Amino acid sequence: MHIDYNQLARNYAQHRQVTPMVLADLLETGGITSTSRILEVGCGTGNYTAALAELTGCACWGIE
Repeated sequence: MHIDYNQLARNYAQHRQVTPMVLADLLETGGITSTSRILEVGCGTGNYTAALAELTGCACWGIE
């Protein structure tokens, strides 16, 4: 049996979008600023990590 992990990842990413309310809550309660450094463990596709970096300019890393 052959598993195409690239296709599997694309399919997974289609269904794992940023939830605006969750993102807003992270920003509000996390006190995230442009000088913050964020490590997300278990980040999946990294969509929240990327969104936080884009919105605040902070340094972000993710590991699955």
